[in-house]
Amino acid sequence: MSKLPSIVHIDYLEAYTIKVTFDNNLEKLIDYAPFIKNGVSGALRDSSYFRQGKIEDGYLVWPNGYDCCPQLLFEL
Repeated sequence: MSKLPSIVHIDYLEAYTIKVTFDNNLEKLIDYAPFIKNGVSGALRDSSYFRQGKIEDGYLVWPNGYDCCPQLLFEL
C-alpha cells in the first residue's frame, strides 16, 4: 500500500492561486477558486480569510473547520 501524500508547505500567490508542496517535494500551482462554493467553503471568497489557511496533519485547513484533502490537490 502506498503512502498518501501530505502537504508540507503552502504559498499564497495572486487571487486564489496557491503553490502546494507535498512531502515528496512535488510542487503544484493550483487555482483554488473552483472549490469555493456555498456553505462552509463560502467564507473563502474573502481573500484575507482564504489566506488564513494553514497546514494541519498534512491537510490544508481554515479556522471555520473547512479543509481540503491533500490527495485531491495531489491528483489535480
